[in-house]
Amino acid sequence: MLLPSRIERTCPHAKRFVAQAPAVTTKNPDAKIRICYFLIVHGRSLRQIKRLVKNIYHTDHVLYFHVDSRSHWLHSELKKLTLEYPNIFLADWRETPIWGGTSLLTTIFRGLTDMVEKQYKWDFFINLSFADFPVKSNDDLVQFLFKYRDKNFMKSHGREPEKFITKQGLDRVFFECDNHMYRISERKTPIGIEIDGGSDWIALNREFSEWLVFSKDENLEQLKIWFNYTLLPAESFFHTAVQNTHWCESFVDNNIRVTNWNRARLVFFR
Repeated sequence: MLLPSRIERTCPHAKRFVAQAPAVTTKNPDAKIRICYFLIVHGRSLRQIKRLVKNIYHTDHVLYFHVDSRSHWLHSELKKLTLEYPNIFLADWRETPIWGGTSLLTTIFRGLTDMVEKQYKWDFFINLSFADFPVKSNDDLVQFLFKYRDKNFMKSHGREPEKFITKQGLDRVFFECDNHMYRISERKTPIGIEIDGGSDWIALNREFSEWLVFSKDENLEQLKIWFNYTLLPAESFFHTAVQNTHWCESFVDNNIRVTNWNRARLVFFR
């Protein structure tokens, strides 16, 4: 009774919609895009974080750090880093997000909310980890996002929907407590919507971000409730929200990342 059994789909397309965003071949000399990078970091990888900052930093962009509540030394070091740059900020709140937990989605959404409410000037919100590193130049990224500034970039699962739902455990109720996700019961997915998901690395445009934060749309509120009791919600909430609302035509099945899942194993010889 807690969870919605039906959510109305307001996308004008009957099924999942994917917009195309081919590579930019001609540069626009007037292209300008301001990016908000939200970095969720933990541990003691300060050297790697500084290397990442050095390679993505630009005066047009904003970098916003969230440091895991268990990483006290890293928090103090990054506080020093913010004093060196006028557009690098450190969240004054700290969560303890766990992989697959509701807390990871909560952390991302709270960071997005901060960046919308603080009225910093940015056009795209991109989440990063300390292990990320750019393989394209800042100019390449700006040119691409400028051309598709009305799009939202997320990588979808590429499976049949029912198989994806079962694999992700979306047909079960989960609850996060004491840094664990507990399976509570079975459930049915809401009637009327297309469940989508894939990678939790996203690039959201400003307009969609503001809608997520400020809108009182009943369907959006129901999705927030439903995903609050979901395993791996960060991998599905944004996909499902964009696919089942009037934003569906902005969905691009590409999260602007490259991940080598088939990298060779290291072999050591004596």
